[in-house]
Amino acid sequence: MLVLCFLPGTHAGTPQRNLIQFKNMINHKGFSSLDYIGYGCWCGWGTYGAKVLDNTDRCCQLHDQCYDRISGGFFGCSPKLVTYDWKELSNGGIQCTDKANTCDRNAC
Repeated sequence: MLVLCFLPGTHAGTPQRNLIQFKNMINHKGFSSLDYIGYGCWCGWGTYGAKVLDNTDRCCQLHDQCYDRISGGFFGCSPKLVTYDWKELSNGGIQCTDKANTCDRNAC
């Protein structure tokens, strides 16, 4: 969700682990992914139940909550480990290109 809030990007090269892809999306737009480690109350690994500090922290909260929703289930989606494909749109947004209703697409 952080990416969808303000960090559109592009997929380059072969698929990589999700967290690496997420970092690449952030870095592609000129931000440093390292700036978000431990930022606010939700960025990095997240702190559930904590008050949201600002809009950036809110994006991290939404991202964590999204991963929680798609984790588990009958087939056990692991959003931090799956690979997914995406591309940058002409307006700077992101379009996830994996098949709809899959773990890969949901993680993207």
